[in-house]
Amino acid sequence: LFAPADESHPPRPVTPYGAAKLAAEQLVLAHHRAGSLRGVVLRLTNTFDPSELVDPRSVFSRDTYLAAAYRWHTRVGHLGTVDERRWVSALGHHLPLGEAVLRHVDHQGRSPIHDITHPGDVASAVLAALEVPGAVGGVFNIGPPCGHSQARLAQGLAGRLGLETITVEPPGGVARQWTVSIARARTVLGYAPVRDVFSMIDEAATGI
Repeated sequence: LFAPADESHPPRPVTPYGAAKLAAEQLVLAHHRAGSLRGVVLRLTNTFDPSELVDPRSVFSRDTYLAAAYRWHTRVGHLGTVDERRWVSALGHHLPLGEAVLRHVDHQGRSPIHDITHPGDVASAVLAALEVPGAVGGVFNIGPPCGHSQARLAQGLAGRLGLETITVEPPGGVARQWTVSIARARTVLGYAPVRDVFSMIDEAATGI
């Protein structure tokens, strides 16, 4: 396994959601090979509307905001791992402080690396996939101009929203790097994303 992951990276979904996405890819490509349709697969990284980044109630807030993270990981029927239960216990000690932004840093001082893509950039990729003849039959990663550390994201959000940051270990204790290479999309589709996660925060904060 390697990062940034290009299209040759072995797909190994660990959730039913991920398995369903991989099955859908295979279905599209099988139809393409059979000649029954012209197919293109776009593998989107996390795609957020900017407003979802700054909203502690959004579906994506459970990795970033203290109260949302605690609610999600203690929801009825959720069977957490030992590492997750340990993480939730650590979060519980901070709840009396009120809302805060979680800053994930492991015991070696590393923060997870992620990709978050603006929907406007995704739309440009979809348009290119429909219009560029060389896209047909291809698989393309679609992501932002560059990845970011979760710690930098937390600092950016806290500064914009006037919240405190709380430093916690990532769930499982290890800062994982998961970014994708968009080199193939740049070359074949002419994909040129222009919005990184920090410009998305700025965009969203103007509407608060």
